[in-house]
Amino acid sequence: MINWYQTNNKEKNKYKRTPSRFFKYVTIVLLIIIVLLIRQEFISLHWGYFYISAVVTLVFFTLTGHKIYKNYYTIYQRMTEHDILKYAIANNGVINTGEISLYTYESQQSILPVMNKWHKENLVSIVSLDDGVRLYQLPNCTRDNSGYRPITYYDNNSIFLANTFMMHMILNFIWAYISWIIGGCILALFEVPGIIIFCIGWIILYAGFVLIKAVEQHRLTEEEERLGVRLATQTGGILTVHELACALSITMEEAYRKLQKWEAEGVVLRLPQEDNIPIYRMGGVLSMEERLSAERV
Repeated sequence: MINWYQTNNKEKNKYKRTPSRFFKYVTIVLLIIIVLLIRQEFISLHWGYFYISAVVTLVFFTLTGHKIYKNYYTIYQRMTEHDILKYAIANNGVINTGEISLYTYESQQSILPVMNKWHKENLVSIVSLDDGVRLYQLPNCTRDNSGYRPITYYDNNSIFLANTFMMHMILNFIWAYISWIIGGCILALFEVPGIIIFCIGWIILYAGFVLIKAVEQHRLTEEEERLGVRLATQTGGILTVHELACALSITMEEAYRKLQKWEAEGVVLRLPQEDNIPIYRMGGVLSMEERLSAERV
């Protein structure tokens, strides 16, 4: 996926993403140049080549647009779940769907699907009161063991999220138009050699996207593991799904899958629980008190 964003250099917002003006300016300038240079007669005369370019470009940038949508939908899910988790941690792990709208931006209708999904995956337990009210309980959750500061990689603002998503999709559409024109011109001007140039260009472009994605994923994996170890040092080696979700700014489902992966790799060990709610322990990790005590010895 094209990275239209760059990191803000301010210390307090160093993990948030802000729109990059450079990409917008370059896109606008290239679009103006192409519109001025390409005449309608030229496009009509060689429409077959532009048709081939249009089909290839449409497929590629449709997939890119789908990835953009999935990325922003994931961010929206994370924002929603973090809003619920912050309320739950402040309430010692208890989630009351009846009062959720008083303390968060969520409503009872929007939180029920989330809670049902968490309960289906056995990430929360249900406590029924005498009056029939159902409360959800996060395991091992108190204010005392939740003193870490979660890292946020996005601006927790729904309006900002919607605006950047729209800008991202518009820029993706403009780049698709530019790629269609350039590809059609190469095919029309060079004909047979142009097909080779066209294919090599798209292979390089696709390989570039794959390489960028792989580098970003590798860097993100290393950062998540480092933050996971830091969290374990603050909790005495005990890791719960909701704490890891907050610390890494990911959803509960993503945190659970990550802990399962670490368990398969031998990084963490799942502790037996009566209600079977997953709680893990990271071996070889000392808390700050244990580390200071060892240094004194």
